[in-house]
Amino acid sequence: MSSLALSFNEVKFNPVVRDNGQIYLTAGELAQALSYKSVKSVSNLYNANKDEFTDSMTQIIESVTAGNIEVTDSVTSKQTRNLKKKVRVFSLRGCHLIAM
Repeated sequence: MSSLALSFNEVKFNPVVRDNGQIYLTAGELAQALSYKSVKSVSNLYNANKDEFTDSMTQIIESVTAGNIEVTDSVTSKQTRNLKKKVRVFSLRGCHLIAM
C-alpha cells in the first residue's frame, strides 16, 4: 500500500481519495495552507466563482471526526468522536482555482 504525502507552506495535507481515484483536499486544510483566517474565506471564494468549477473539481463529502471526549464541567461532557459532518473538498485543479 502506498502512502501519499502532500504539503504546501508547511501544511501537511490529509488527502481524500474518492472512488474515481482523484485526490481531494478539504477546504479547511486549503484555507490553512493559503494562510486564510478561516475556512469561510475559501467558501466565500468558491461561492463567488462557483460557475467556474466543474463537478469533479469540488464535492461535499461526509466526514467522520476522530476527536475525543471533552469535559465541559464536572457533570457535562461532549463526545466529539465519530461525529459525521459535511465537508467541502477540492480536487488539485479546484485548489489551484481557489488559489488564483
